[in-house]
Amino acid sequence: MKNNILKNVFNYSLLFLGILLFSSCMYPQTNLVVDGSFENGSTAWMLSAGATRIASDPQSGSFSITAPDGGEATQTISGLSANTTYVLTGWLKSSNASPVQLGVKWHGGNELTAPTTSTAYAQLSIKFTTGPANTSAVIYCSNPAGGSNQMTADTFSIVQTAETPYELVWTDEFNGTGIVDAANWSFENGFVRNEEVQWYQSDNAFQQGGNLIIEGRKENLVNTRINPNYDPNSTDWKKSRQYINYTASSIKTAGKKSWLYGRFEIRAKVTNLTGTWPAIWTLGNNCEWPSNGEVDIMENYGGNILANFAWGTNTRWDAKWDTVRLNTMTNFVSKDPDWLSKFHIWTMDWDVNKMSIYLDGVLLNEVNLNTTINGTANCSGQNPFRQKHYLLLNLALGSSGGSVNNLAFPTQYIVDYVRVYQLTANLAVDKVQKQDATVLYPNPAKNVLTIDYSNSNPKFKIFDVSGRVFITGNGSKVDLSKLKNGVYFVQVENLKPTKIIKE
Repeated sequence: MKNNILKNVFNYSLLFLGILLFSSCMYPQTNLVVDGSFENGSTAWMLSAGATRIASDPQSGSFSITAPDGGEATQTISGLSANTTYVLTGWLKSSNASPVQLGVKWHGGNELTAPTTSTAYAQLSIKFTTGPANTSAVIYCSNPAGGSNQMTADTFSIVQTAETPYELVWTDEFNGTGIVDAANWSFENGFVRNEEVQWYQSDNAFQQGGNLIIEGRKENLVNTRINPNYDPNSTDWKKSRQYINYTASSIKTAGKKSWLYGRFEIRAKVTNLTGTWPAIWTLGNNCEWPSNGEVDIMENYGGNILANFAWGTNTRWDAKWDTVRLNTMTNFVSKDPDWLSKFHIWTMDWDVNKMSIYLDGVLLNEVNLNTTINGTANCSGQNPFRQKHYLLLNLALGSSGGSVNNLAFPTQYIVDYVRVYQLTANLAVDKVQKQDATVLYPNPAKNVLTIDYSNSNPKFKIFDVSGRVFITGNGSKVDLSKLKNGVYFVQVENLKPTKIIKE
């Protein structure tokens, strides 16, 4: 439930700003270092020049490493994301106060080091950002030659920081009353899929108490409400079913909002009741199912939490599934008896290379988008996850959800908010492509860039494709000598950004 102060005091614009600031803290805290405490003796670490793993003097656990003058331990970290900020930490100490150091290199930026002369364990940290095409880095701890000392090191980690340049581009906080915002959502209607027992209608989705409520209902008098599409001679289950005995809602952003890449964040409660099947999912705008691509950010049925990806095969309407299924009681309730009564945050991170689904910051499932190519049945050879997708929120009844015979009605599926973010890199490039260039010369430039502007002392900033700002100031001459060669964008005053090349 959202904080009452936010609901009752701040207006929407302040809430929007608050989301932008606060949401940067919501990111998966996965340690990307293999065997960071040396407990397993992993060969991921390369020990050189006398560096040795020892079963003593640990900062944590039972093992550490020690290295004489010139000794070093290194590890190549793969699976990083380009244009993304990480924090490397490690605990080091020196036997006689001579310098030892933590470092990172080959990540698409300058080599960075953090030294210490402490004779007790000191935690060192380095913040680094990968380059536009860099998805790996080399980390190390070293004992520079000449100190006649021993270095001891332990407990290394790399985590993604809150500084990944995401920008909130769309949200529905469901802070209104009554029907959902028609500018954002449309409704599915009727019997739709999977031979579920509910008839989808708009009446069952509404805003209340700062949340979206999707309500499953049973008709007061069974076998009295006639299916308007009923045809006793039809072989289509949607038409051969005579009565509407159960209702629910499915809302979608199709035709109103859709996105290519970004972060999708939804805070909701699961039902985990036999007979219910709540879901948070996306579908691609083009091609028929499953060749349009389906992402189940959350499904909850049969006592399980699921995270799925599906795409087309050589057989029409037969999907290739990549599925993770976790038992709710075993994986969640056993650790927190109140888990089912709480809101939880589902996140999907999506870029050109992969899609990742998280629950409360823990990775559930991930797919390499180089492998998700449709078969020959429909949209052959296309990748359905490299097109825009729209969102769906729905509560289904029966079918995979199980029998509704013992389900108490009405039953509710509750969603607190839906938020969509996109990388500022995507936004910056999109804006530059759509707008006219600012007058700058020479371009390409080497050491000095001239800004031709009516004001002789204009305000400017220079940033890269990720949105990271390198130079700010005022004036018509800009010193580029300290910039690395590459592509940058220059924004003068409030004018449109212009792409430049630094040589």
